[in-house]
Amino acid sequence: MAVSKDGRRNLNAMRRSNGQRRGVIYLQSLLVMMIMALLTIALLQWTFVMSSHQAVNAATGEGARVAARASFAGSTQQAVTEEAVREVLAANGMEAADATVLIVDGGNSVSVEVHMPFGSAKVPDWLSAFGLSMSSYEFQTSAIGWK
Repeated sequence: MAVSKDGRRNLNAMRRSNGQRRGVIYLQSLLVMMIMALLTIALLQWTFVMSSHQAVNAATGEGARVAARASFAGSTQQAVTEEAVREVLAANGMEAADATVLIVDGGNSVSVEVHMPFGSAKVPDWLSAFGLSMSSYEFQTSAIGWK
């Protein structure tokens, strides 16, 4: 507290001090709000990533099931499996044409691997505004189906 030479409180000095303190509080609040906004955006984007990953994982499992169980009269195992994977991806609102499906037939088992770019999976890239882009990444899942 500011005190003048004669022992009284100096109100002008107190007002100035409170005004400076108020500015510091505004600045600190702004900094905390920016960090909280970044964390909220990251959390929302993470939910989209996990939801899309679950859809790609389901499509991979369906592809492995079809590759292991289906009969391929008139078409190849690759074509039937890709069609099954793309149907599941399209049902989840993804651009299924961009998915890469790899099949390895190991005799009594079939391994199916699906690669899906983030952009095709409809994952928003909100963090790119903060320099944290995920657009170059892709989902990669694999599943095994037993014959």
